[in-house]
Order: sequence, then structure tokens, then C-alpha cells
Amino acid sequence: MGALPVTARSVLPNACDVADVVLMAARRHRAGTVWLEPAPEQAADAHRVTLESGRKPIAAVVLGAGLGDAVIARFAILAGLDLLRDAPQTGRATVRHGERLVELIVTLRPTDAGLRAELRLIDDDVNAPAQVAGAAAALPDRLPAGFSVGPYRIAGVLGSGGMGVVYRAEHTLLGRDVAIKVLRRSLLEQDPHSVQRFLGEARMTARVRYPGIVAVSDVATLADGRPYLVMELLSGHSLADAVADALDPVRAVQIARRIAAALQAAHDAGVVHRDLSPGNVFLLDRDAIKLVDFGAARRYDGNEDVPDGPPGVVFGTPWYMAPEQALGKPCDARTDLYSLGVVLYEMLAGAVPFDGETPRDVAVAHVSKPAPRVASPIDALPQQLESLVARLLRKNPDERHQTAAEVIDDLRRIESILQRPGWRRWLPR
Repeated sequence: MGALPVTARSVLPNACDVADVVLMAARRHRAGTVWLEPAPEQAADAHRVTLESGRKPIAAVVLGAGLGDAVIARFAILAGLDLLRDAPQTGRATVRHGERLVELIVTLRPTDAGLRAELRLIDDDVNAPAQVAGAAAALPDRLPAGFSVGPYRIAGVLGSGGMGVVYRAEHTLLGRDVAIKVLRRSLLEQDPHSVQRFLGEARMTARVRYPGIVAVSDVATLADGRPYLVMELLSGHSLADAVADALDPVRAVQIARRIAAALQAAHDAGVVHRDLSPGNVFLLDRDAIKLVDFGAARRYDGNEDVPDGPPGVVFGTPWYMAPEQALGKPCDARTDLYSLGVVLYEMLAGAVPFDGETPRDVAVAHVSKPAPRVASPIDALPQQLESLVARLLRKNPDERHQTAAEVIDDLRRIESILQRPGWRRWLPR
């Protein structure tokens, strides 16, 4: 294995120059991955820089005098990562190196010895497409059982969606089962912003730490550039499986209250989910819930530099989409609360309030048609519950509940009514 053609301590005056030389060496050696790892056996502040091609190390050097930390900070800042966050994170940056543009996927992982960084390079020179194509050809579109993804081994497919395929996998050292979501190759090849949006799901989920929201434990990339998320493996089934028939009103209200609590945690962290539906709510034992799939989530402050998709494309599920979202207007907490109203309506009635022959017909109905009165085929509903659903489904966000906390308070009161013996005698005849 060779060495990088520079001596960082004696030749390079600052971290920016070191970072440039690392990129220059990576391109010269045609390396697809660069590792920057603490090397305490060399010195307390030393880092080892290793270039890899096809998972084989081809060159290495040790940086001392704190240069490794400074170089990692340089790449992290370029990729918009938070150096103080005590969790793995991944970002993407485009940098100019000479006359070339180089795409970097930067992953930071804190360790006991210091920060560890992984750089994946996607170069735009004439040979780069062949490299990427070769790597893509070496990996199947759907990963087979037994395939290794970092320290994980794929066990099988759990499901798939618009953004990616979810696999069951096992950590080979710890023996722990996890779920791994991998970006679809077609999106990687056709949509230049797909990686940023996919990684945005990890960032949005990481912003919210709450028992009712699925946890993401790691982010990295496959050899062909497809990013993947490592998540907790959930045992249970989606709410979509349960709402094929109407639920008992008490159970429906309890589940809705737990969903509202998860939404409140997301909203308090500055995140709006934008795709709440029964398919994105997982039911665990005793109807505990996990809110999943933050692929369409956005921050309240609008600090997003990645578009949702091509012009005219609206992200979300039309049957649960608020009018303002269907119209492409800004979304906030009240957008999620409208979707919660649709989910609660479906749990009670056994059907969604609006349907149609096409998704566009459904979206138009959410925008223009008044919501029908909710009714349960199982039992009569108290007026308070009917009123709550009707308020959540108001077209104007200003006329809905303004926070998830307000919804939780109302649902608690309604739950106490439903559980009170003899409450039905107060229903209008």
C-alpha cells in the first residue's frame, strides 16, 4: 500500500490545503472512499487518512498536530453537518477541485477517540461515469439475503415505497436485528436531488427523539452511491392493516391520541411530517404506536435547499393530504393535524372521507368539497367526537386546532366520556 505524496505537518499550512490535497490524492489514485480515523497509537491528536478503491486500501498517511480534526471539520462544514451532534450523520456537498466538480457524501461518526469521517467521491470527469456504472453493475438493484452492508447482513425484504426498499438485517457482531432502508437505484440515476431528500429523512428523524417515533441509528452509502438508513426493527403491523374495518371508538380515540403525541414531539422539534397516513403508523403491543417514514418531512423554518421533486409534483398521500398541501402551499403543524383528522375519520367510519377514481380527483375533493359527517358502524358517537373530527378537517388551517397539544386535550376528554357508564343516554334522539 502506498503513501500520500505529501507530508502534511511540514508542507501544508492549514486544513483547507490539507483537504485539497486529500481530494487530489483520492482523484489521482481513483479512490472512491476516503477514511479519516483517530490514530491514538500514533499520537493523541493524530488521524489516519486511508484511500480505498473497491473496498481495498491503496494509500495512507497519518496527520498530526490536530490537522485530522481540522480536515474533518472542513468537510463537515461543506456538507452542512453539526460537529457537536453526538450521533452519526450524513450530508452531501459539491466542491470544485481545479477545473472539476466533485460530489462528496460525507458521513460523521463520533467515537470514544474522536470524530471519524467517511468521504464518498462521485467525480464528474470522463472516467467517473464508467466507475459509477461499474459499481452499480456490481450491486443488484434488490439486495439478496446474505449480502453484507457494512457490519450488517441482509436477511430479506420487509417492504418498499416510493423512495426506497426496506430490508430486515442483522448486525453480525452484536447479533441485533435492524431495518435498513436503501434508496432506489432509479431515483439515484434520474433525480439529482434524491440523495439529499433521502438523507433529509435521517436528519428529520434524528431531530426528534421520542418513543413514539422510529429511531435511526446510522447512515452510510453502498459502493454504488446509494445511501441507506439503519433503523430500529419494529414488531407489529401498520395501522393500515387495522383500518380495513372500523375500529371500536374508544380504541380509535386512544390511537389518535398517541399519534397526536408523536406529532407534538415532531412539531416541538421544528419538524412537520407531511405524510401522515395509516401506512406510516406502526401498531405495537397494546396499541402503542411508532410514527415512521419522515421522507417527506420538512423543517418549520423553511431552511431547506433541496426541492421536493420536479415542478408540479406534490409529496404526500392524496387520501390524507390537507388542502394547502395539495395546492403546493407552505405546510405547518396544522397540515399534519388535518391528516390526523382523516386517519381518525377512517378509524371510526372504516373508510376515508374522500375517494375518487384518480389521486387527482381525491386531492381536488380535499380542496373543494365539505367533509362528510363522521359516523361509526359499530356504535353511536358523542357529539364532542364528531365536532373534533369536523374541526380537524376544516379547509382553512386557521379554523382547525392550532397545536397537537390542543387535540390531545380534546381526545382525553372524549376518551373519558366514551369510558363513562351510561354516556349514551345523553345522545340526541
